[in-house]
Formats: sequence, structure tokens, C-alpha cells
Amino acid sequence: MKSTLARFRAKFTGKNVPWVRRIVDQYVAYVEEHHSELKVHKTPYAKFHGDPHASPKTNDPFHASVAFRKKKDFKGSGFSLHVYPDGTVIASKSGFPSLQMPSATAEELGDNAYWLNPQYVQQWKAQNEASSSNQSSSRGGQSSPSRGSSSDKATGKAKASDKAGYQQDPTTGAIYRYLENSAAVYLHPKYQREYYYDEEGTTVWL
Repeated sequence: MKSTLARFRAKFTGKNVPWVRRIVDQYVAYVEEHHSELKVHKTPYAKFHGDPHASPKTNDPFHASVAFRKKKDFKGSGFSLHVYPDGTVIASKSGFPSLQMPSATAEELGDNAYWLNPQYVQQWKAQNEASSSNQSSSRGGQSSPSRGSSSDKATGKAKASDKAGYQQDPTTGAIYRYLENSAAVYLHPKYQREYYYDEEGTTVWL
């Protein structure tokens, strides 16, 4: 039996990581069955953005980024997914569910298998957040809520976010909201700054 992505005749570019493709295939199959109104078959071009990686600037642990687009040149509308080793899949677009899929195996992750350990992930987040805090302080404390006007603006954003409809993913703890164009933006809980992921999976601060 062909996989869901094979039936869609998905076009793959970039680094094809087996466990990521497996999870993405299962995610797409679920969405096709339970959310047919999302018409995932209309975005047949899938692009993996390099090897799975961590995003220290946003305290986002080891993950892979996969973009789906309608056109071969990857311009125009579509959606993106962040796929985590524990099987968590978070979509960038409003209406798409966040799902808990089967996790990657230690064999699939190889030398990166330690990312399957929840304690390691929490330790990494804590160390990374502390490192980011120290770097911000060395630049004049602009990220501290008690100093500087830029942090005041960020705090204002956070207050406005209550009305904008922030949500928190119960699995990953990520805080996010959707813009009018259905794009997702995330909120860093400590620095109260928003960010999003561009088409290449790169973090962009607002």
C-alpha cells in the first residue's frame, strides 16, 4: 500500500530524514482523514530544511522543519510543520492540528538519541534560557522587563496578546497565536517577544 505522501505524488527536496518523513506521512494521513476541508493534497510539494536541529534563540529543542507549498518554486501559500523526536508535530497555519505521533526510535536518531530523554530536553531548555539571559544582560539588559523601553513594548505586545487569542500547546508548552493571514507567531515566555519561522525554517524575531 502506498503511503499518503506517495499517493499525493509529493515532491521531496532537501535532506530526506527517514523518521521525519515517516511522522510527516502519518500526520498528513490523519489530516486527510479527519480534516479533509484543509485540502492538504493541494500542497504537493514538500521540502525538508536540512538535518533536524535546535533553535537556541527561541529555546526550541531538536526538531525538523518541513514546508508544504502549492508550487514547485515554493512561493505562495502553504503550511509548515515542526517535527520533534518525541513525535510532536506543530503546524504553522491556523486550522491545522498539533498532534502527538509515534516517537522516533533511538536507532533512527543514532548519535542524537539523547533528545528522546525528556530530562535532557528540560535541562537543555533551562541552560539555553540562562545563556540567552546572560547574553541579553551583557548587551545592556534590553530583554529584562525592568529595564529599557524595548522591553516595555514587548510587554505591551504580551498584554495585547490576551485579546489576540494566544493559545498554549499542552504537549510542548509553546505559546502561539494566529495572524489574520493564518500564519502562526510564537511568544517567548520569559522575554515576552514574538517570533515566527520563515519558509526556510529560520527564526525571525518581531
